[in-house]
Amino acid sequence: MKFDFLNRQIENFESEMRKFYIKKLQIFLFIKKFVGFFLENMETLWSPWRSQYIESFKDEKKKDNKNCFFCDAVSDNETFGELVIHRTENCIVMLNKYPYNNGHLLIAPLMHSADMTEIPDMVLKDIILTMRLSITVLEEVFKPQGFNIGANLGRVAGAGVPEHLHYHVVPRWNGDTNFMSVLCDIKIVSQSLIDTRKLLSEAYEKKIKIIM
Repeated sequence: MKFDFLNRQIENFESEMRKFYIKKLQIFLFIKKFVGFFLENMETLWSPWRSQYIESFKDEKKKDNKNCFFCDAVSDNETFGELVIHRTENCIVMLNKYPYNNGHLLIAPLMHSADMTEIPDMVLKDIILTMRLSITVLEEVFKPQGFNIGANLGRVAGAGVPEHLHYHVVPRWNGDTNFMSVLCDIKIVSQSLIDTRKLLSEAYEKKIKIIM
């Protein structure tokens, strides 16, 4: 009788332990599936809202393979010239029409070239100095907590316009990639391009007057 009682107790214990570990395993598999979804989709969660920007070049390329909106902006083209907020002797600063963040700037040489080794030293120097000026302007106007600055050389590196060298200056704030971009494929930019252009253009003019 004692052994029967002990056997029942052992069986009950083993049954409870099996339930316990099955429950733990179910929770683990759920978490693994949940985390795995985000890990597998991390690349697509970064900036899906920019697909409009990529798609916008398809029709343009059909019409003219040599079309370049930087060159259009340099020539003060009606469509892209209005995005230009500052010009120097060798380069332009313009707003990104499809920004990652408010105040996302593009700095490009006036000359049409994809090869950095072809760009004269004085032009590269002007670009770097203009980049520094742009940082001070953005800091004054938007008070960002950081910046992403760089260039994508070549289409495989992510360049949207690989035939014309250009640099990105992107202001960053803590939490600027939030649940809206992650869950809804929506990027919130808090200010219109018109308002941003007005603010930055005025800030550039003030900075230039101080330098002069």
